[in-house]
Amino acid sequence: MLCVIEMEQTTEVKNQTIRGMYKGIGRVLNFSALSNLYFCRTPQWMMQRIHGYNVNGKPAFFKDQECEQMANALRDIANQLNGIANNSYTVTYTENVENEKTIYNYIIKIVAEDGSSREYNL
Repeated sequence: MLCVIEMEQTTEVKNQTIRGMYKGIGRVLNFSALSNLYFCRTPQWMMQRIHGYNVNGKPAFFKDQECEQMANALRDIANQLNGIANNSYTVTYTENVENEKTIYNYIIKIVAEDGSSREYNL
């Protein structure tokens, strides 16, 4: 269950909410990618704030703007997942043998309700 970060919460409460969210979905969400894509920061920066580690002698935390940025990032990810879940998709793969090694090429094809489709190579 994801926690909603409300605007009237204090920075401390928002940071506790983010820590709680991390404990709940930390195993399924790639926080390294989240820190790079949505914050343009390193994974270490993200973990310092989630866990409140000391940085330069002071505990690191998310500022109000960063808490809102986290909420928006999670909303964006949720929208993307809902979009995938609401469409039909197929996964196909081909096998290529090169230098006695089998290489699998996976392609995900997502077909929307209107018939349009996208393909993603993995």
